[in-house]
Amino acid sequence: MKKKVIIIGGGISGLSTGSYLQMNGFDTEIYELHDIPGGVCTTWKRKNYLVDLCVHWFVGSRNVVDYYKVWQELLPMDKLKFVDHDVFLKVSDENKNFINIYSNIDKLEKELLEKAPEDIEVINKIIYFARKCKKLDFEVLKAPNLLSFFEKTIMFLKLAPFAVLMTKYGGKTIRNFADQCKNPLLKKTLMSFFLPDSSILFLAITLGWIDKRCAGYPIGGSQNISNLLEKRFTELEGKIYYKSRVNKILVKDNKAYGIILANGTEINADIVISCGDGYDTIYNMLEGKYTDEKIDKFYREFQLFPSHVFIAYGVSRKIVTEEINMTQIFAKKPFTVDDKTECNSIMVRVFNFDPTLNGEENTTISVSVGTDNYEYWNNLYQNDREKYNKEKTRVSDIVLDILDDYYGNIKANVKMVDISTPVTVKRYTNNWKGSFEGWYPTPQVILTQFPKTLPGLDNFYLISQWTNQGGGICQCAVSGRNITQTLCKSEKIKFTTTLISS
Repeated sequence: MKKKVIIIGGGISGLSTGSYLQMNGFDTEIYELHDIPGGVCTTWKRKNYLVDLCVHWFVGSRNVVDYYKVWQELLPMDKLKFVDHDVFLKVSDENKNFINIYSNIDKLEKELLEKAPEDIEVINKIIYFARKCKKLDFEVLKAPNLLSFFEKTIMFLKLAPFAVLMTKYGGKTIRNFADQCKNPLLKKTLMSFFLPDSSILFLAITLGWIDKRCAGYPIGGSQNISNLLEKRFTELEGKIYYKSRVNKILVKDNKAYGIILANGTEINADIVISCGDGYDTIYNMLEGKYTDEKIDKFYREFQLFPSHVFIAYGVSRKIVTEEINMTQIFAKKPFTVDDKTECNSIMVRVFNFDPTLNGEENTTISVSVGTDNYEYWNNLYQNDREKYNKEKTRVSDIVLDILDDYYGNIKANVKMVDISTPVTVKRYTNNWKGSFEGWYPTPQVILTQFPKTLPGLDNFYLISQWTNQGGGICQCAVSGRNITQTLCKSEKIKFTTTLISS
């Protein structure tokens, strides 16, 4: 008889886990609080414009890394189209001086040396690191906990050439490198590439991926990816239930045996896997009964990936720019986001490279303004909805002025404005404090192994961006594959996969 598995959360981790479990003979049900799949990997329509929240780059878009092999099992990769931008990131200061982070490492090196020759030492280190990381191909096809001694030895030998580099720079942050810069624009550029206290590894590895053209943008946007993942799961005869918030995980004799939904419905299963929010799972659904000091420390001390005020503008004209994925625009003066956040720049995406989002004659512009201040926005939302809406509009108006100054002729052509806050993220995804991507990828987080089980609790697993270093949809997809391998070994089942037939 097939073992029944309940999955909490229909985001990328949940959909991936469900598909792999179905491939291996389990009876799988997903319970999702929203009415669509994908979690944060989403797109929505406002008037005639589609607003894309999530995918900035899709690791595994080309068959030069093992992530591609994972996606082949979940998505019709031969039918998807990807855009590999010439410029991954453009950083423009308050005087419109700019540096382009080119996708090609050779072009990037030339650009940086031309714009900031006084920082040749810093530039040489970054370029050297990026070229080395370009040669890395991470082992993702087998769960780390299942690797044999021989497989671990092979992996060690593959990584050995990078050992000195990792030892020397693995604990360094982007800020550490930026602080060495004499050129103020280069410093701003480095601080804009990722969160400044992220490991420098993230910057170098990403530069390697985009140079290999295996981290493109998927035409059709984020929701298209989520919908295709849902289709794969249901075609494998998995079941997904929407508007089904899980309030509690049922436990007897320290064994999980089901869930209780918000409407009181009780559903039993042999195994429960939470692919939803880590904090809510551990401290609410399980009432904090299955934790330890190590896990508590994660949620007490580790920094969260920030949330944002996310604003989309529908513009009734075509905005012609270079082939750019993202643009960091520095304002002429700092502006207030909330009572604890002042900002001097905005991250902008002009979706003129995806005609499926807005047609040929219109353009969607999305802007992310970072904030850690979930409490401020939640307090307004709960207690003063009028001020909450006014504050959203205030920030949007400031951002629109910046866009109008930078691109020209924007204000007069805006036909749609859509604004979300950290509260919006929490409402639709249940992510703790509206965090966009789990843990902030500091050097400490990169070196942390997050447990996929909880102490003292059997028949339960926890996987998602809260158990990965760095989050991201590729990691979430891999986590579903890995946890299925673990379950197959536990149940003495041979792990098998299938490709999507063309």
